[in-house]
Amino acid sequence: MPVTLLPSPKQHCREGLSPEAQARFRQVIRPDDAENPFQQEHRVRNYALLLLYFDLGVRLAEALVLKGADLNLSPSKPTVTIHRRADDPTDPRSDSPLTKTAGRILPIGEDLRKVLETFVLDHRRRYRCRPMSGS
Repeated sequence: MPVTLLPSPKQHCREGLSPEAQARFRQVIRPDDAENPFQQEHRVRNYALLLLYFDLGVRLAEALVLKGADLNLSPSKPTVTIHRRADDPTDPRSDSPLTKTAGRILPIGEDLRKVLETFVLDHRRRYRCRPMSGS
């Protein structure tokens, strides 16, 4: 039986945003920025989601299935816990997002902790009975 050699993986030169573009992104997504593209009532939620994606590198579905119990917002050691929740009976969406990776605990910085705390304490009730999601 002949041995088939697999081609070696191609090296991809991945480029992220320049430091200037990162700073601009962080500025525009702030809820109080005049150039924020989101509707006023969704700005805090979207700010929290976008910072989760940007700061932690979580997948889209991982942030969309977060629950309040997944957030440890204590100032001493704040974390976000990512769980796999396939077929979650408490998720009312007919096409609920599915996570691909194993669960893990991610430490978060003070800025993200404050944003998540503001969303949970002051804005989440607007989205009651719906998981945290973007628009």
